[in-house]
Order: sequence, then C-alpha cells, then structure tokens
Amino acid sequence: MANSDQKKAERFQRVVVPRVQKALRAIERIGRCGNRQSYRYTDEELVRIFDAINRAVREAGERFNPRTRPEPASFSLAPDPE
Repeated sequence: MANSDQKKAERFQRVVVPRVQKALRAIERIGRCGNRQSYRYTDEELVRIFDAINRAVREAGERFNPRTRPEPASFSLAPDPE
C-alpha cells in the first residue's frame, strides 16, 4: 500500500508542477492586457475578469476537499442575463 501511495505522490508532483507553472504564465499574460495604450476595457470588464479568475482558483482549491464538488468554471465578458 505504501508503494501505491508513493507512486501517487510522485505522479502528483510530476503533473502539478507544470500545470501550476502554466497557470502562472497565463495569469502573467492576462496582466499584460492592462496596458491602456494597447487595450481599451471598462471597470466592469475588469471586475468580471478577476471575479472569474478568483472563482476558478477557489473552486480548484475546493477540489482538494473530498466533501465538495464545484461546478466547472466558465467566463464571458457579456452581461449576465437578468
């Protein structure tokens, strides 16, 4: 049993490191869109963007708790239907 747990731990480390690095690079690229000389955006769009990112991070963290099952994250700049 210990060997199986060790293999799972090794697989986790092998898989998670590149995924976290990829996520961090993606977030950095999003930050580059903050250049107002190159892009035009509204405060409402910024709120939507960072709400979506924060929600996705929170939901990813919740997946590490076996008692919770978050819904998959989605994103759109379109206004919410009312």
